[in-house]
Amino acid sequence: MVHLSVPLTAGWMAAAGRAIEDRTSGRRPVANGKGRWLVPSVSEPGKRHEVRIIDLSRLDASCTCVHGQTPKAAGHCRHIASALMSEIERVSRPQPPASEMAAKMARFSRAA
Repeated sequence: MVHLSVPLTAGWMAAAGRAIEDRTSGRRPVANGKGRWLVPSVSEPGKRHEVRIIDLSRLDASCTCVHGQTPKAAGHCRHIASALMSEIERVSRPQPPASEMAAKMARFSRAA
């Protein structure tokens, strides 16, 4: 479970809403290394912005989009919100029990 140490403000909720729209439309982030995500652009089809997650618990990240590069921009970047959602999904995914993994590996060894 991820414990957030910052409040979810109206700005974060608006960015999350835009990110959910993007993800529902098929524009989902793709992992690009540890703490890095490529997020499809809405305004520039075919372009992807890179989001670097600095501290997930503080919702601290940077983005290569115009909004993400603008100091003191109003609100929060939709790409960062989408990447944070993907990172939370990734770290929150429960690990399968060891017995399940052992059974899977046994099936692979029998197939060979």
